[in-house]
Amino acid sequence: MKRIQYFMMVILCVFTVSIQAKEWKTDNGKITLDIPSGEKWMEEERPNASFLLLQISADESSKICIITIPNPQQRKLILKSLAKGAAKEVKGKVISYDTKKVNNIEVFETLVETNIFSETQVTLVRQLIFSLDKVIYKIMAIYPKQKSDFKSDIDTFMKSLKISN
Repeated sequence: MKRIQYFMMVILCVFTVSIQAKEWKTDNGKITLDIPSGEKWMEEERPNASFLLLQISADESSKICIITIPNPQQRKLILKSLAKGAAKEVKGKVISYDTKKVNNIEVFETLVETNIFSETQVTLVRQLIFSLDKVIYKIMAIYPKQKSDFKSDIDTFMKSLKISN
C-alpha cells in the first residue's frame, strides 16, 4: 500500500511540475526554454526591444529575462571576461563560472553575488550567455540567495535551454 501511495505522490509531483512551465521559443524557433507559468510568475512589459522576455515572481523577489545584443562582427566570447563584466555591472563578486555545450554551441554560465538590489539581502545573478547568428543571448535569473520560493522554477528555466542551428 505504501508503494502505491509513494508512486501516486511521485506522479502528482511530476504532473504539478510539468504544468508549472510552458515552452517559449524565439521567433525563428532556434532557441527554446521552459519558462515558469501559473500564479507565481507574471510576464512584464519589456523595457526595450533587446528584451525578448521579462517575468517577475508574484512577490517581486525574483526575475527572469532573455536579452539580445547584436554581434555583427561575431566577436568571440571569453568566459572569464563575461564573469568579471557581470560582477562589475552589479557591483558584486563572481561566485562561479563554467562552460557547457548545447547542440555544439558554447554556452557560458556565470553566477554573481551582489547587494545592489537590496541593502539587507544578498542577491544572486545567474546567466547563460552564448552567441548565435550574429546575436549574443543573455538568459538571466535574479533571485535572493538566502530564501527563494522560486529557485526550483529558476533551475528548471536555466536547465531547459535547447538550441538548434
